[in-house]
Amino acid sequence: MIKWIKRLIFLMLLIIAIIVGIVFTSENNQQLSLIFLGYPLPELKLGLWIVLSLLLGSVMGLLLSMLSLFVRGQSVNSKSRKIKRLEQELQQLRTASIKN
Repeated sequence: MIKWIKRLIFLMLLIIAIIVGIVFTSENNQQLSLIFLGYPLPELKLGLWIVLSLLLGSVMGLLLSMLSLFVRGQSVNSKSRKIKRLEQELQQLRTASIKN
C-alpha cells in the first residue's frame, strides 16, 4: 500500500514538474544563441535553455551521487568480507584452544 502511494506521489510530482517546465518555457520565449567553449550553440528559447541546463545538472548530480554510492558499497563489501574472514579465524582459534 505504501509503495503504491509513493509511486502516485512521484508521478504527481513528475507531472507538476513537466507542466511547470512547459509554462516556464512558453513564457520565456525570447530567442537566444549561446556560445560554449568557443562554439555557437543553436538558437533556442531562453526558457528551453534554462530547462535543459537544469536537466543536465540534475543528471550529472545523479550520476556523481551514484558513483559515490558505488564506491561506498564496494567499501562495505570489502569490510564485510574481512569481518567474515576474521570471524572464521576466531572460530578456528576457539576450537583449537578447546582441543588443547
